[in-house]
Amino acid sequence: MNILADSDRSLVRGTLLFVILAGIIIWLYFTFISAIQASDFQRYYFAAVQAQLGNSFIKPYKLPATSVELHYVYPPITVFLFYPFSYFSPWSTALAIQTVLNLIISIGLAILTIKYIQTQGVEIDRIDKFLISGAFFVGPHAVMTYTQGQVTYYMALALALGYLSLERAEDTQAGVYFAFPAILKIFPALFGLWLLRKKSWKGVLSASLTGISAITLSVIIFGVEMHRRYVEYILTSRSRVNNYQGGLDPNIPLVTPNRLISNVFPEAPSIIFGILPLIIAGAVIAYIYNTDAVTRAPIVVFLVTAISVILATPSYPNYLLMIYFPLVSSMYLFPQLRRMLCLGFVIISVSVGPGEVEAVLDLLMLPSILESAVLSVATPVLTFISPGMLGLTIILLGSMLFATKGNLKRVTKN
Repeated sequence: MNILADSDRSLVRGTLLFVILAGIIIWLYFTFISAIQASDFQRYYFAAVQAQLGNSFIKPYKLPATSVELHYVYPPITVFLFYPFSYFSPWSTALAIQTVLNLIISIGLAILTIKYIQTQGVEIDRIDKFLISGAFFVGPHAVMTYTQGQVTYYMALALALGYLSLERAEDTQAGVYFAFPAILKIFPALFGLWLLRKKSWKGVLSASLTGISAITLSVIIFGVEMHRRYVEYILTSRSRVNNYQGGLDPNIPLVTPNRLISNVFPEAPSIIFGILPLIIAGAVIAYIYNTDAVTRAPIVVFLVTAISVILATPSYPNYLLMIYFPLVSSMYLFPQLRRMLCLGFVIISVSVGPGEVEAVLDLLMLPSILESAVLSVATPVLTFISPGMLGLTIILLGSMLFATKGNLKRVTKN
C-alpha cells in the first residue's frame, strides 16, 4: 500500500475539515437566518399528489393554503419516483424521510470513495475515513441538498456506480447507472461522452435503450400533450437565458461561465448564453480526452467530465455533489494535482452571494461604515464570478495542466 507524506496528508485533511466546517456554518445559516422552505421537495411531493388525482402537473400549480406557485421541472415519468412520499402527510413528514434517505446515500458514497482509493493502492487511516465521510455527510453541498429535499445525491450515487461498473468491465450495468440521472434531469445525458470515450459500446447501447424506454413509457402513460408542454417549458422559462440580459444577478446562485460573460457583455444576444457554455465545455472535454490521461488517470478525466457537464448548463451549487467522488479520490491519488484540487475544493465550499454576506454582516451587528466597506468589495467581485465557478476553474486548470505535461503519477511511498 502507498502512504501519503505527512505534509500531503495534512493538506488533504485540512481541506476536508474546512469542507465539514463550511457545511456546518451553512446549516446554521439556513436554520437561523434563511427562510428556505424546501420548495424543491414540495415541488416533487405535490406533483405526485396531482398525478395521483389525475391532474396535469407539468404546469404552475399553487401549494395548498398558500399563494406559492410551483412547476414540476422533470420529465413526467419521473413523478413515479416521488409517489411513495405522497402517502405521508403532511409533506414535512415526507421531507424527513427524504432527508434520512439522503443521509444514508451520503455515507454510501463516502464508503464507495474510501474503497476506491484503497483499491488504487493508497492507505488511509481512521481519521481520513472520518473526514471523507464527514465531507459527504455534512459538506456545504450536502446541506443544500438536505434543506431543499433535493435528489442530487441520487444522481451522484448513480454516476459513481456507473464509473465503478465501467472500470470493472460491467458495461451494460454502467449504461443503466449513467442513464438514471439523464432520465431525471436531462443534462447528465452529457455523461454519455464518457461512455463513448471509453469505447463502451455495450454501455452506450444500454444507456440509450434505458433512456428511450423511459421516454416511450412516459408518453404512453401521460400523453403527447403533457410532454409538449414540458419541452416548451424547458426550452423557454427553464432555460434561464433571460436571466443573463443586462448581467446575471449576483444573488442568483448559478454556477456558470455566463455570470462573467453576461456582465462583461450585458447586451449580448440570448442565444450566446445558451451556446457558449456548451462550446467551452465541449472544448475542455475534447482536449483532455485526447491526452493519455484517459488511460493513466481515468478518475481525473472523469472529474473534468463531471465539471464540464455542470458548466455546460446553468447549475445550482448543490449539483457540485456530483464531483465529490472523483474529486476526493483524485486528491488522495495524485500528488501533483493535490494543491490545486484542495484549493478548488475549499473555494467551491464557500457558496455565498452578496445577499448572504449582507445577512451575516447584519447578524454580527458591525458598524454600518464597515458593513458598507465589505459589501462595496464583495458585491462587485461576486457579480463577475461566484466561488463555485472560481473553484471549478482552478480544478479544471490543474487537471488539464498535468494532463498536458503527461506526468500524472500515483502517490509513492515515503
